Amino acid sequence: KKRRDEEPPEPEPVLRLHAAIGMGIAPDAGFAEPPDLEAMMPRWRRPSLILARKTDPIRTPAPARPPMAFTTQAAGIPTDVERRQVRYAVAALLDHPDELRSARISEVAAGDELEVEGRSGSFCQVVCPDGRRGWIHRTALSDPLASGGRPWVSSDFEPPAEAENALAALLVARGIQRTAI
Repeated sequence: KKRRDEEPPEPEPVLRLHAAIGMGIAPDAGFAEPPDLEAMMPRWRRPSLILARKTDPIRTPAPARPPMAFTTQAAGIPTDVERRQVRYAVAALLDHPDELRSARISEVAAGDELEVEGRSGSFCQVVCPDGRRGWIHRTALSDPLASGGRPWVSSDFEPPAEAENALAALLVARGIQRTAI
């Protein structure tokens, strides 16, 4: 065999002696860097990066604020106003009922109470307790709140007397009158 530089290799006993001796550096002599324990670990599992992610101020959530709610009913304001709560963690309050062409006025958070003033397509025109007005997508809102400022539940509904079975109850709930066939 010849080496790449076309020099003949050392005789076999010399090569064996060099292999037994090594490179002449004693183990733990301090010349080699200590092995990196995280080098063979995927980045997402490395303890140093996990710690950096947990201390990153951008990733820490903002302090929770109490949900906005309407206080007492003011004099002169009708009591039949439809109030709903925001269902999503954050929902955009827009200046027009269009997601693409409207500008974002502000944001409302989950649990915030809103009064619905009008509708256009799949958007509701709402008023916040702090006076802001805007449009929000109807899927971001809960069912109408009961008069006490809590979500409407089925126990609030008193079924009519004519709803004696499931079919009659469904027809009554949908506003379809039972007619004789």
